[in-house]
Amino acid sequence: MIRSDIARGILSLIILIALLLTSFTACTSTITMSIYKDEIGSGKSKGYVAFYSPKLGGQIYSLQDGLEIDEDIEIYGNRPVGIARTPGRHEFIIYHKKNKVNVSVPVFPDAITYVSVAEQVIGKTYSYSTYKYLVHVSVGSTPMPILPESSDSRMLTSALSDKDWGTRQFALQGLIQTKVVPDSTTLERIRFLASRDRYREVRETASELLRYLGEKIPSRPLHFDTFEHNSEPLWYIGSKEGESDYYFDGEGYNIDSKAETWAWEIKDLLELLSDVPNYDIEVDASWKEGVTNFDYGFVLLQDKGNYYHLSISKNGFARVGLIRNSVLQDSLIPWQNHASESIFSNDINNLKLEVRGKDATYFVNGAVIGRFILYDGFMPNEIGLFIYGKQKVVFKSIRIKAR
Repeated sequence: MIRSDIARGILSLIILIALLLTSFTACTSTITMSIYKDEIGSGKSKGYVAFYSPKLGGQIYSLQDGLEIDEDIEIYGNRPVGIARTPGRHEFIIYHKKNKVNVSVPVFPDAITYVSVAEQVIGKTYSYSTYKYLVHVSVGSTPMPILPESSDSRMLTSALSDKDWGTRQFALQGLIQTKVVPDSTTLERIRFLASRDRYREVRETASELLRYLGEKIPSRPLHFDTFEHNSEPLWYIGSKEGESDYYFDGEGYNIDSKAETWAWEIKDLLELLSDVPNYDIEVDASWKEGVTNFDYGFVLLQDKGNYYHLSISKNGFARVGLIRNSVLQDSLIPWQNHASESIFSNDINNLKLEVRGKDATYFVNGAVIGRFILYDGFMPNEIGLFIYGKQKVVFKSIRIKAR
């Protein structure tokens, strides 16, 4: 690699490391900031790209004029690793074993752009001793301060809604350092991240910030599957009879049906609810394409012959049905349109079942769709995701909480 003004670059690096290590060890919760590679030199406009991969790791290459240039940087662990670049958009390649991901990163003057790397398990190898996985990379769009305690806290609060999970995590850590008391809107966002963010690292950091602020920390759910990691037992990946495809794409778990029939995948609850009489089940899902008048949603099963199915349709309706002894029963809650406006407008819809003993209530986006009674002897052993008809839906999360 061609190096410019090595002596000045080394001096700049030493100064920056000293500043960062001094500024970012004041709070034990804060991950020590990146040791940056800086070959631009002092006195020039620049920003930083910080690569963050706490679990997976990888090698960083830059892409310049179509050529891959080895930056001699490996990312792994809780310390982000960064590269100085002039303001503008820069291209990089992240390699991990046989995986290769190209990313385009915006660089802002005197700020950090985070690039977060995570794995998505998609199955086991033929030996069943190791896993097959995809590499997912997200790029932050919010410029982050190099020294949070000397920055405008509004930069950090705006980053709490960034699509990149690493940006959200470091924004939360920055708020811990700045000791700023957030307004009510920001506090509500922090609570949301503590209870519902797809990434465990973000949930834990948000909970730590709430603890620091003296706020109540959301209780941990019995089960929280955000499809960030494909935990055992694994969700199915592949095609079933050429009629439906099941896969991960970084947004969640996709079910894509090409036939006018049911497509579903079921997961064992491992007796999670055997001794829990009162609980909530929430599923977040995003309709992508296809028919608009057929349903999608989730099923709560005792077995494949006895289950409840709770659903919505893209055209704004919702219902609850029951299969008992492998026979379709009359609808417990026929098609309703109480939540049609939110179903139309929301990119992600929330389906929620509240169970209190035998009494059950079905909500969509916070609106009550209806109530019904669980039949005597019903024991929830499995949960499933389903769609009906030719449509594609991405399921974002499943959350089960004792009440």
